[in-house]
Amino acid sequence: MSKRKMIKIKKLEDYPDAMTVKETSEFLGVSTKTIYKLIQQKIFPQIMVGRSYRISKKFLLNYLECNCE
Repeated sequence: MSKRKMIKIKKLEDYPDAMTVKETSEFLGVSTKTIYKLIQQKIFPQIMVGRSYRISKKFLLNYLECNCE
């Protein structure tokens, strides 16, 4: 019997309003390295909480809506 890896797909509502880099990368389906590049290029506005970045879910939804057309 082969073991299958179950992939859990999160709903939009499952993500917090201020997402970490890891959560943002999951949400967009890209690597964390890509998210850090977008932050560094000032494409994604972020806030610092302690030593980690937080990115607004509302911003990401607007960003996707504007860049998909």
